[in-house]
Amino acid sequence: MIRLKQLIGLVLLGCCVLQAEAQRTVMSGGFFDNWTLGGVVGASAPVSQGAFWEGMSPLYGVELTKKVVPELGIGLRYTAAHSLTASSNVFDATDCDLLIKINLHNLLVGYKGHPRRFELEAVGGAGWRHLYFPADEGGDRHQATSRVGLDFNIQLGKESAFTLGVRPAFVWTLSGTSAPHLYDWDRCRFELTAGLAFHFLNRNNGRRHFSYVRLHDQSKIDAQVAKVEGLSAMVAERDSIICRQQEELLRRQQEADAMRHRADAQVPVEPGMTFVFDKGSDGLPAAQLPQLEAVALYLKAHPSACVELSGSALEDESEQGSEQLAQRRAESVAQLLKRRFGVAMRRIRILKRRNTDAAQVEKQGSTCFCRLAQL
Repeated sequence: MIRLKQLIGLVLLGCCVLQAEAQRTVMSGGFFDNWTLGGVVGASAPVSQGAFWEGMSPLYGVELTKKVVPELGIGLRYTAAHSLTASSNVFDATDCDLLIKINLHNLLVGYKGHPRRFELEAVGGAGWRHLYFPADEGGDRHQATSRVGLDFNIQLGKESAFTLGVRPAFVWTLSGTSAPHLYDWDRCRFELTAGLAFHFLNRNNGRRHFSYVRLHDQSKIDAQVAKVEGLSAMVAERDSIICRQQEELLRRQQEADAMRHRADAQVPVEPGMTFVFDKGSDGLPAAQLPQLEAVALYLKAHPSACVELSGSALEDESEQGSEQLAQRRAESVAQLLKRRFGVAMRRIRILKRRNTDAAQVEKQGSTCFCRLAQL
């Protein structure tokens, strides 16, 4: 019973780990991402034919690798060898190999978002060997080859920019030999090389290796949600502003209707109105304001109406002259209509009063005459 509980617990723990791993994935790279360039140097020797040490041949070359996924890479290797054959040439063989590399650590244990300090790769591939012989020795020859091996890699540097590897491999010559079987040990050479590779920077993540990316970025989701909430709040605020504007428009319409009724009830259409000023003053007394408001209400209720103003003053009221004081009184009434009661200046006409009759001037006194007219 206890073992069954332990088994169930391990299964649940494994499910949790798998679920956590499913929430992230390796960032896919473009064609120019995850490239490696390096050099190799070593030697090869026959496995069964001839003496091992006497038949050893030095080799060196370059290798270019493209990582497709953390578990799989494709490589192209070009090497040159000495003393591989009985040719009298200094360089007697070159090999061009297409390699398939499987990272066993990433395949079996999983990739953790960065390379491990030590990694093991299984390597297999096929190639083409060119053998160089002088013309008097029969000329050049070609052979197909196949290889299988292991790469023991150590990552170097803070960003794992370099990889140092030891690479044992078995290489079979598939053509040009007398061995009866294709993968016979008589066709095989053991190869041991060491290599140093440089990892180029990736364009997609700014690193030299694969990196994890989460399937959903919670910070971006939160930012989008906040943006949507902000837009919703903005729409609600605009709706509120529109409602307030509609209420204000209705209130003003009601005020306009009330003003129209008040104007019709308070202001007579036919006679003019006279505003009385204090002696020597061009400021309208406060007692005259209700009468001036009635004129303004009438003008707002009747868009085609206007008002004509003409001031008057006694001869002894001002040292600058009665005509200037009369003009200022008319202008004072006009400014009150405009600024206090909102009447447009185009609906206000100021007339220059020219009274030649002294008795008429004395009768009008300190006043401003207002007459309603049509535009």
